[in-house]
Amino acid sequence: MGLFAPVAPVQILHEMLINDCRGLFGDYHLLLAHHTVEKEESFRRLWRTYERKTGMNRVGATIIMDNSLVELGGAVDDQMVRTAVNAVKFEVGNRSHVVPVLPDVMGDGVATMEVSSDGYDRWKDSEMPGDGYMLVAQGKDMQEFYNVIDYFFILHKEFFRDIRWVGIPRKLAQLTGSRKTAIRYVQSVAPQVKIHLLGFCDNILDDIRCARLLGVAGIDSAVPVRHQDVLLPTSEVGPRDPNWFEEGVLTDRGATNVRNFRRWVSSKEYAKYHH
Repeated sequence: MGLFAPVAPVQILHEMLINDCRGLFGDYHLLLAHHTVEKEESFRRLWRTYERKTGMNRVGATIIMDNSLVELGGAVDDQMVRTAVNAVKFEVGNRSHVVPVLPDVMGDGVATMEVSSDGYDRWKDSEMPGDGYMLVAQGKDMQEFYNVIDYFFILHKEFFRDIRWVGIPRKLAQLTGSRKTAIRYVQSVAPQVKIHLLGFCDNILDDIRCARLLGVAGIDSAVPVRHQDVLLPTSEVGPRDPNWFEEGVLTDRGATNVRNFRRWVSSKEYAKYHH
């Protein structure tokens, strides 16, 4: 069963944590490196509060530290990723896992192989903190996507053994109408890695179905948090308000949407929309 990582500015994440740690905030997250560094002290307080509220009896959180490619148009530099990971990891300790995302190039598998390989070399040499790394498998078509997976997990799997996660971007859904083909290929050739779905595509119902496939750890999105209507698996959602990360607040509708989506990806409730 997939997990849901609600992507939101730190002030909303704090409200979610305080109001309902288990149902709203949860234990599965994707943070943006540049936002984490910009609001470093706020994020440190957030995770200190999480530790206090959950105590030592819980397994801890999984925190993916994204390289902010979608938000900034290019992956942030190594130092920003390092600062962001350290800020979170210092607060959550060893019971949580922080997974930094390697550099990638949107929609370009050839360039992604180059920058991710180079990034891996640098991160290993400099001992980038984290609990394994995530590769975002990009591609202008499915063959290019397959080539990326083959390169890292078949041809050179021993060298890249610290890549323990694969991120599948929403852009791939535009090529085939679904990320199912990409998920099944990864699961077939590299069943040892965890799969994360990066963002919602234009078909939320398909996102739900894909998040529930074998090998998929979870999916992230800001949509359920920011959408101010009832979010249905068949909803069409417009673009994000450019000021939302600075000015956004947690609303009752956003909270309900998060709880609903989390149930859909982790239970059979979504099945009533299947037909």
